[in-house]
Amino acid sequence: MFALRAFLILVFGDMPVISMVMCMKGHNGIIPCRMCLIKAIQIPGSKGTTHYVPLDRSRHPDVRHSSSETKKYDSTNLPLRNQSQFMDHA
Repeated sequence: MFALRAFLILVFGDMPVISMVMCMKGHNGIIPCRMCLIKAIQIPGSKGTTHYVPLDRSRHPDVRHSSSETKKYDSTNLPLRNQSQFMDHA
């Protein structure tokens, strides 16, 4: 008899799987990506809670009238999370 200890060091999967493993919101959250801090927005005129993540959001009504919202994300230079932010969110 012996005590076997296993440590999970690497997990592969799609966004729903990773969100369950990391206890994160997942693909329909406000900040859905586990690698970057891109912010999701609601579908215009929708009464539901579904969010989506367009890179060009300059014509979205909520973003167009806000001075603090990001109008367009550059896909080659997304705002990435650092280690401490990742651990805080996880």
